[in-house]
Amino acid sequence: MRDAEDIDVRGRLHTARELLAEGREREAAELVEYVLAHRTGLPAEDMAGSCGLSARLLALRGEQVRAGLLADLAVWLARSGTPGPCQARAFLDRAHTLHLLGDCEQALACLRTARELAPGHVPAPAPWEEPAQAS
Repeated sequence: MRDAEDIDVRGRLHTARELLAEGREREAAELVEYVLAHRTGLPAEDMAGSCGLSARLLALRGEQVRAGLLADLAVWLARSGTPGPCQARAFLDRAHTLHLLGDCEQALACLRTARELAPGHVPAPAPWEEPAQAS
């Protein structure tokens, strides 16, 4: 098994996020699975990103318990580092996961936390968040 230093983990996770935003779930899942298969030596930041993306993918499949667990784990792993983009991405993934699982209030709270942690690193409003901002 190759270790995390041999693959472009952050690049693959970034691409997976973009694919997921475009609705290309299968391709995003393949990238995340590849990263997880080569997780030896993976830093906490990359493990948090992998868990967050996995949570979103599981939520899309309706796997509530596993999705919630991985979203929480992503936030927990990200908190072991310094505040900033990693923690913001973990809260953003948790927000998307919670929204997909039907907890819109908690999803919006996570989104606000993500923006507070790293304002420049959280993308424009998610489509599901638009009505909440208009009110």
